[in-house]
Amino acid sequence: MQLIIGSQVKLIDGVIEKIFPYGEVLELLSKFKNICTDVEWTVNVPQRDKCKIIENQETINIKNFKARDFQQACVDKFTRTALTGFIYAPTGSGKTNIAAYLIAKRNIRTLFIVPKYDLVKQTKKRFQDILDIDPSMIGEISSSKKEFGAPILITTWQSLNKEATLKRVKEDKYAQIICDEMHKASASVYYNVVSSIPAMYKHGLTATPYRNNVKNEQRLYDLVGNEIASVDILDLYKHGFLVRPNIRFKNTNYKIDIEQEYLRTLDFNIKLGMLKKNIDKSKKRKQLILNDIKNSLVYEKKQFKTNQSVILVNTLELGQMLKEELSSSFNVMYIDANTKAKERNEIFSNLTENIITDYVLIGTSKLLGEGTDIPSIKNVFCASPAYPPFEDTARLQQIIGRAMRPFKDKTSANIIIYNDETTGWINKKKNEVLDIVINNVKPVIH
Repeated sequence: MQLIIGSQVKLIDGVIEKIFPYGEVLELLSKFKNICTDVEWTVNVPQRDKCKIIENQETINIKNFKARDFQQACVDKFTRTALTGFIYAPTGSGKTNIAAYLIAKRNIRTLFIVPKYDLVKQTKKRFQDILDIDPSMIGEISSSKKEFGAPILITTWQSLNKEATLKRVKEDKYAQIICDEMHKASASVYYNVVSSIPAMYKHGLTATPYRNNVKNEQRLYDLVGNEIASVDILDLYKHGFLVRPNIRFKNTNYKIDIEQEYLRTLDFNIKLGMLKKNIDKSKKRKQLILNDIKNSLVYEKKQFKTNQSVILVNTLELGQMLKEELSSSFNVMYIDANTKAKERNEIFSNLTENIITDYVLIGTSKLLGEGTDIPSIKNVFCASPAYPPFEDTARLQQIIGRAMRPFKDKTSANIIIYNDETTGWINKKKNEVLDIVINNVKPVIH
């Protein structure tokens, strides 16, 4: 019997060949180590393939941002034989820092994959701040730079989907891959790209290790194995690393009925799109939400002298209506699909760097996705439905997580969900999602 460990694992028993995903490599090694006459490694093995970042040095020194105890506890779980495994850590626990500490511990050539281009330079700077190595050893693949061959390379999976780029990355012998926000890796392109790279170590980082169906969740484990370390969110609240959120459900008395007669014959995605628009068009619902948000913003301004609130919508129509109604009384900042990149980046830069601390930011639910870091946010209003089938589980948890970051004089984080009346499978799915989020975030429910 023979095991060939490459991008995938092949088990050969006589004339029978079976292929397994790399995420099962540890299980297979454990199961067959005593009966396999031959184990062949066709991945990039650090010692054999000269994959060290710094020669004649076991680890890389940390320059700044020494690991917190809970971060170090995660890194300690990644021993030399932990070929796969992911870290489950809440938003705000410093996943990028944890990745840097793991790279420092292993001191091997690492490919770090982020979900979007905005995060490439941000991650590169953070690694350069933490790791005591020549900054040129940390490279990027982005629209402006192609720093192939860097011992630590940061890129997106979209960049790796280009045949020439992927070929070059494979040639550069990365012994370790770390997928940031690894829940994205259930997508076929992302999954196939990472599966094809012959790194000996494959890991993931995520605050939301679940997808909307069992099949997609299994793909995550097939790619990077099972959970190997986690951070207890209650410890983060206790020690002030995160602000425990309050979730307030406010009933709209609007009934979401996906089985309405005029929708029945339509394709599901078209049906969903029409339903989204109809929800946000309801005059009664809009007026109720507008009045509630106005009152909340007035109270916030009176109590704190500033507004630090975000309003999330699913349609441009509702977003523009709220913008028009609120702009005369509050400092409204508005972002939609038509907002130019320069303006969008300027808004986020001003908020992230606390140049502007009095604001009401309006945008779609994707506005608060991976990498959005505005610590001053105190209130998030989900004006459109923030649960399946309109948004996924991970998105709702990310929305909540963005308000949990600590900030000067910040004692509360409020998530206001305008709760529509749901029935059937939508209601069942909504409750399942809320249960997952409540179990993982452990908020205070009102």
